Amino acid sequence: MKKALLYGVFSLFILSFQAKADFFQSLKNQNFDEALTEIQSLQDVNQKDEDGWTALMYAARLGQIEMAKALIEKGADLEAKNHAGLTPYLWAAYAGHVDMMKFLAEKGANVNQENAYHENALDIAAGMGEKKVVEYILSATKDEVQKEKMAQNSIYLTQDEEIKNLLIQAGAVETDPSKQTIEEDDEGNESHKEPTQEELTAFMAQTHPEFAIILALNEDNDEKALSLINQTPQLNSNFRTNNGWNLLYLAAIKNKASLIQPLIQKGFDVNDTEAEFKTTPLILALAHHQKEAALELLKTPDILIDYQDEKERNARSLILKSQDNDLINALNDLEAKPVSSVTEHVIQDLSTGAMEKPVEEKPAAQEDALANKSPSSNMTKETVSDKPEASPYSYH
Repeated sequence: MKKALLYGVFSLFILSFQAKADFFQSLKNQNFDEALTEIQSLQDVNQKDEDGWTALMYAARLGQIEMAKALIEKGADLEAKNHAGLTPYLWAAYAGHVDMMKFLAEKGANVNQENAYHENALDIAAGMGEKKVVEYILSATKDEVQKEKMAQNSIYLTQDEEIKNLLIQAGAVETDPSKQTIEEDDEGNESHKEPTQEELTAFMAQTHPEFAIILALNEDNDEKALSLINQTPQLNSNFRTNNGWNLLYLAAIKNKASLIQPLIQKGFDVNDTEAEFKTTPLILALAHHQKEAALELLKTPDILIDYQDEKERNARSLILKSQDNDLINALNDLEAKPVSSVTEHVIQDLSTGAMEKPVEEKPAAQEDALANKSPSSNMTKETVSDKPEASPYSYH
């Protein structure tokens, strides 16, 4: 009797899994008629696929209102997020589907939600060049103070002149009005002229070498970034983006391996935990599969591998989960253990179908390294107010 019951439960699990797999495959193939018929067979409408997407996210991204309606009626979560923190509403903004945004807003979606990069729908639409979405959001925002603030935050994320004009009409100022140059008109009277964006950027790059390095990173100009690092006697490790990343974090997330050691030599702490989620540059690199940067960071003898950030990630578990021989060997070299010590452990985990859980306790040496970190500077953290490090807008 028990065997029959277990077999029945197992069969239901297999059928549920198969239904989920078929449904997501239909969505990815844009077979919307098939997907609509398969919605009713879903055991959990909020299940996510291997990329962290729910069915409603796909519907929003593809602009399929009928499918979104069916999913919401079945209980789909309007505020579900993928790995980049995008909700269905933000996906609709990303893809330029104004009708979908209106539909989701009517159903109760949070139109002020932000993604993992602290960007709202207007930021994303501006960055993606979706003029119609920008127009819709500005017209739908009735609070003039809120609209002006949103427009000001978004204007630095776009190069589209039409979108810039829309944001300026909503109250945004493209340059810092406190920094003005004085000129004389034809009659000799003084007049104020705001500096151009190019002039302001050049001024920032000249006065803040960290900002110039960020610009070089955004241009994928590794040679220029490395030259600036080497030429600058002292760099400010507390010059950070809005999510707390300093230059070492940026080198890690952008997989700029050639910049890792020069920045460490300039005094950047490999065990810095001042970024979002209290993560470290190594965890950030591993979590985003930036192998070359991670390997460079692992060359640092006192780097923490068992420290756990607020998302319950640590470097050791991420390396073991990756099953990457180079990373595993680097971990072994760091711990001065035989190569087989970690490799055999991974093979054993694979044979049992389970990976090692994140280590909760830190070895004494690791705790001492964390406790002996240099005290934080009294200088307040500088935030790049004009968001030079926005998200890359590729949330796949």
